[in-house]
Amino acid sequence: EQAAAEIYRSSYLPLHLSRSGHILLPIGDDNAFLATAQYFEALDAVVDLLRTKYGVDAIYSTPERYWNSVGRGEDIVNTMEGEMTKYIDGKGDNWGGQYSSRMGLKQRIRALGTMVHNTNAVNALSIIKADRAMVPKENIRQDHVDDHNDAVLARQRRIDEANKRLALLQHHDAITGTCSRAVMDDFRFIANEGMKAACP
Repeated sequence: EQAAAEIYRSSYLPLHLSRSGHILLPIGDDNAFLATAQYFEALDAVVDLLRTKYGVDAIYSTPERYWNSVGRGEDIVNTMEGEMTKYIDGKGDNWGGQYSSRMGLKQRIRALGTMVHNTNAVNALSIIKADRAMVPKENIRQDHVDDHNDAVLARQRRIDEANKRLALLQHHDAITGTCSRAVMDDFRFIANEGMKAACP
């Protein structure tokens, strides 16, 4: 009941502004199909309520069927221009974007990737150099070897932490910039912490 009411309220204005009388309403999220049967049973109930209570001819459809219904002429379909984030920021927990969305976040993720790659390379070279310096000398003190190994492990732990944070930022709503502003702030925090770990 609540979902049907919210869909009707959120669709009422676009439906009446639409010159064709059709709107396309994508439904679902990343977790919608963890319990597929229950999800579609609930969705069937919502569609039924939209029809019976609100008089909306709601149907399961595809983008192709939608376009065939509304026609393809510019005189029928309203268009949006410019950056999508101006339409979604500040209007609730909306998600969307395009190639140019959240450029600052994308730049930060790329910068972290570069830092992690360079840190991995420098770390590998430093291990090789230190190992070569120690190998031919039989009188190396054990405490020097232990200090070297401790430093290598500490560096590796930081690099592992940076790699984990970089992996999180490969999420399809981070690297594409299609997240909401609040989630973008979380992703930026993850990137900043990754940079601190990569280059302490």
